[in-house]
Amino acid sequence: MDTTAVAAHLGTTPRKLRAFLRSDASTFVAVGSGARYDFTDDDLPTLSRRFADWSGSPAPTPAPAPVRPSVAISGRRSQHDIDAEVWAEEGPVDLPDIRNPAVRAAVRRIAEVQESRLDQMLLAAGLHITQMNVRRPAA
Repeated sequence: MDTTAVAAHLGTTPRKLRAFLRSDASTFVAVGSGARYDFTDDDLPTLSRRFADWSGSPAPTPAPAPVRPSVAISGRRSQHDIDAEVWAEEGPVDLPDIRNPAVRAAVRRIAEVQESRLDQMLLAAGLHITQMNVRRPAA
């Protein structure tokens, strides 16, 4: 888990949690560059108790840890599993083959319509860019 998820679990802001993690009251060590922190579900009780002592607020009652279906043995999900989960939420994506001349022509038509609309919007706003419609010959 990252600091945002842990802060939500503790009922605080990520900024305040990072301040605690940099203080002498914390024994958690940053991993990687940029002082990133990586926590496991086993760290939450200790982190919750130490944060409560540091901030002077009562420790929150621990919430049940979210169940993740594709958690590796180390407790971290691989990027492949995360990507697969996102694509499953999005549904099937059908991208036409740009090598097809009909698809290329359709894309060009759409681009010309959008360019024309942009020209009209710029003119309506009082912006006159006369060079936009001048086409250079292909080299």
